[in-house]
Amino acid sequence: MGADAKFYYRGAEIQINDIVRTPAGTEGVVEKIIHPGSEASAAYSCPDGGVLIRDPVGMGYFVMVMPYGSDWEDTDFIRREAVAPIKGFSEDSQADE
Repeated sequence: MGADAKFYYRGAEIQINDIVRTPAGTEGVVEKIIHPGSEASAAYSCPDGGVLIRDPVGMGYFVMVMPYGSDWEDTDFIRREAVAPIKGFSEDSQADE
């Protein structure tokens, strides 16, 4: 676990491919962990970092930004499993170094 690891509101560490309940009440998949000050944080307009979530039923793709707020309170970790990544993202590009 790195110094700038991201955590769910209830304490579990966020990992790529986690299945989560989104603020909309649908199931989503963590696609990318965005670290503060990275190129991805600039591209996704979240300078303090965040998490890219794919919600195929509800909101499509969205970024949960840091610091934690009410959206994080409404996002619950469900389970961890391997799923197909977003087309165009390599595994190396999913987690910022």
